[in-house]
Parts: sequence; C-alpha cells; structure tokens
Amino acid sequence: MPYKAILDAEVGTTFYYYVYVTLPGDSWSGAAWGVTAAVVVNPPPNSVAAIQALIAQLKLEVTNSTLNDGMKTSLMAKLEVACNMVDKGKYKTAYNTLGAFINELQSANAAAEYSASEAWIDWIKKAQFVQNLLMTP
Repeated sequence: MPYKAILDAEVGTTFYYYVYVTLPGDSWSGAAWGVTAAVVVNPPPNSVAAIQALIAQLKLEVTNSTLNDGMKTSLMAKLEVACNMVDKGKYKTAYNTLGAFINELQSANAAAEYSASEAWIDWIKKAQFVQNLLMTP
C-alpha cells in the first residue's frame, strides 16, 4: 500500500529509508528482501528563484537604509554569502548565514543603531521566512 511520509529533516541532511518486500501470505520480517537508498533533502527547485529574489530584496533594503557604512557592509556581506550559497546549492550554509544576519540585527550593538527605524524588525521576519523556505523538504 503506497503512503507518503512527511519528514522534518534539516536541509542538506542525508537520511536513509528502507523498503522491505514480503510476498502475499508471508508474514512480515525485517530480514525480508530489502532495499536501502540515501536521500538528500533540498528545497523544491521553484523555491530557489523565490529565495534568491527575497535575498535580493533584503540587500536592496539594507543598501537604501540610513545605517552607517560599517553596519551596511557587515549585513550586506552576510546576505551576499547567503545568496552565493543558494546559487551553489549549499542550503544549510545559506540558512546558517541568514541566522548570523538575524543575530547581528538582534545584537545589543545594533539595537542603538536601529532604534530610529523599525525596518530591521521587518528584515528579521524576511530572513526567517527565507530560512523557512530553505528548510522546506
């Protein structure tokens, strides 16, 4: 009987599944004929373009912000790395890099810089949304 398994696996994770075949009338046994296959979890191909577009939008917003040049440079570097990792299919690294982007926005040093604008809250939400897309099996 066919079934669909929903897996909560980290992007880039390799996991294994096993298929056991028993003939009609035979009782099930883990020692029955089996096949093992490795599966790597990646985002669906149509979401890669969406991920790239969302990161590009974040880059545009950071570039056009009133942040000082040092903060812009640091945030842009993280977004650039994330975008490059998506291009290379390294989704886990892109996910982690966006985490660093979020951490910098939430840091105590950044709080004073961003207090004049609430745009950074929106940037965090957008980065988290992209992370969720990266984690979609």
